[in-house]
Amino acid sequence: MDDASTFPPPDRAYLIVTKWPRGADEEDCISGLVRACAIDAFTARDVCRRGVPTIARRISTDEAPIAAKNLAKLGFGGDWVSQGELVGRVPVRKVKRMMAALGAPKPMYFVEFWREKEGTGLLAQDIRLIVRGRVRYFTASSPDITSTSPLNMKLVPLLNIPSPDSGDGRPVVGEPRTAEAFAIYSAWAACVVGRGITW
Repeated sequence: MDDASTFPPPDRAYLIVTKWPRGADEEDCISGLVRACAIDAFTARDVCRRGVPTIARRISTDEAPIAAKNLAKLGFGGDWVSQGELVGRVPVRKVKRMMAALGAPKPMYFVEFWREKEGTGLLAQDIRLIVRGRVRYFTASSPDITSTSPLNMKLVPLLNIPSPDSGDGRPVVGEPRTAEAFAIYSAWAACVVGRGITW
């Protein structure tokens, strides 16, 4: 996993809807979310079709209390939590390698962490939540603007950005890549995260 700078900054917050207004239909909820959360109708419709509790949007910590109060005025159950608070509550350790501990008396994994000398065992019975997903990312570099002619510039399909042989001086974005990522929350109030690891 990359260093901590890749995580959302601590001055950002998550605005959470915990309850729909009593007697409101979907269109009423969409209208209320647009007004209270300052989101567009398309996003609001997507939020409405999830179960509660659900995250309505990411927002600054200055705006979050106001948005939560706006939700309450319109009959929603609303709350918010900052990224800094989440990180402070749940220690996060970045995984370098994770494998089944064969021969252990109980089902468990052996976990090796980045920048830590010793690994640890993680009992399967202590796992409370596993979040898995696929991360799509790009690499970027600054091209040598004298190496090729702008007349030979090619565009990456769909992205409409110069390919590595563009030579127009703009940052070059490489081919998109994907990696499996996961977060495991344990019974002892901690989280381990990893990327590109098969387990």
